[in-house]
Amino acid sequence: MLCETARDFGTLAEQDTAFMKKYLVPGTTTFGQFLSMVRKCMHLSASVALFVLVEDPVTQSSVAPSFQDSMSQIYAAYKDPDGLLYMSVRGESTFG
Repeated sequence: MLCETARDFGTLAEQDTAFMKKYLVPGTTTFGQFLSMVRKCMHLSASVALFVLVEDPVTQSSVAPSFQDSMSQIYAAYKDPDGLLYMSVRGESTFG
């Protein structure tokens, strides 16, 4: 799966040097566990809320998966015709 930071988000743009753009995770990993891995890789503080949206290739819109969905379920539902799962990462400072 490929992840990209949102261009309009300042806090993640500052962290962009630590942001991995490609992830290979087991299919049994839940979406909640994946978010936890992304937070650790980016070294985000607890004051930053993290939002990861999956790009739906059919409707051309972004979808927020459920935390208990497995990555294999998300991949099967939203993979692109090129075989990759595209996600966008957004964040917001929760304390000002």
